[in-house]
Amino acid sequence: MPLRIRPVKLKQSIYLRVPNDIADLIEIEPEADITMHFDEQDERYLLVYAVKKSRSHIKSGVSDSLSQRSRRAKGNVRGDLDGSIR
Repeated sequence: MPLRIRPVKLKQSIYLRVPNDIADLIEIEPEADITMHFDEQDERYLLVYAVKKSRSHIKSGVSDSLSQRSRRAKGNVRGDLDGSIR
């Protein structure tokens, strides 16, 4: 099921917010290492974000259960420029 997010414009930049439930689930911290790249597909761009796992996820084994859950889902979370995440 896609998750729709709307870009937020502050001054001269546009930001894509991470919903709190997702940030909590994968434990995004202020000092998190996040990378983004994009792929062009037909009439849209796919934004692909990679968040380095937090130490607590690695130590507690939470990352294993999240990995299993994500494999059961449709695969990687990908955000489209139209605001949907697949």
